[in-house]
Amino acid sequence: MLLMAGNYTDFNYLLAQIKSKQHEPKNYFMEASRFHWKPNDPEIVSDVLFAIANVISFARTTYLMPAFEVLGPLQISLGRMVGDITRFMVLFALVLFAFMVGLHNLYWYYGAQKFKMSLNGQSVYVHAAGAFQGLGHTFYSLFWSMFSQININEISVKTPDVEGLRQCILIDNDRNKIVCTEDATNKTTAELLASLWSTGTGKEPVEKSTAIVESVGMCLFGIYHVVIIIVLINMLIAMMSHSFEDIQ
Repeated sequence: MLLMAGNYTDFNYLLAQIKSKQHEPKNYFMEASRFHWKPNDPEIVSDVLFAIANVISFARTTYLMPAFEVLGPLQISLGRMVGDITRFMVLFALVLFAFMVGLHNLYWYYGAQKFKMSLNGQSVYVHAAGAFQGLGHTFYSLFWSMFSQININEISVKTPDVEGLRQCILIDNDRNKIVCTEDATNKTTAELLASLWSTGTGKEPVEKSTAIVESVGMCLFGIYHVVIIIVLINMLIAMMSHSFEDIQ
């Protein structure tokens, strides 16, 4: 009624009263934007369950596959491969858990440290070891690294400048490659780039305290990829091929 009458002043006052703190439990359901909803809102949970149900409903079409001569053996092979995948997942979980705990204990201090640095002329806050900020981030980094979604530069520890704000430049956005210099506090972007081209990778601290941590972390990260990708993945492929040949 207030909007139809053109009384915007009273309407805004009434809206502010509804959204006040004293009516917060009641006005939550008047919020239309989902960005301000609670994570466990019933409507959000229903959308999540409906999305999962859509995937499962399409999976029920596999019951029709044995009726076809070509697809029937594939459906039986798929059932046998589920057992192979289950046995593989047990060994995979043990290896993943072992390296996750090891890398977390190695980077626990640096993953919790957050400092300010100048990136492309803008002040930003970064974690010293962004890929290992806790067990959750460590698991995320190890899992997605199997699909080449984690850059190898994220294994290195970023160190703050002891004399003040450290100035860095993002050279490769796709690979998240950041190059810093220790004496670039008052340099412009052009001067910093010129110094990087002239010295290669910029100045390094005389004594880097994270050298041993980065070396051991890089070795563990490499061993993890060798065990997971070269050994276990190929073992799973061999097991699935053997099951398929038995059905054929």
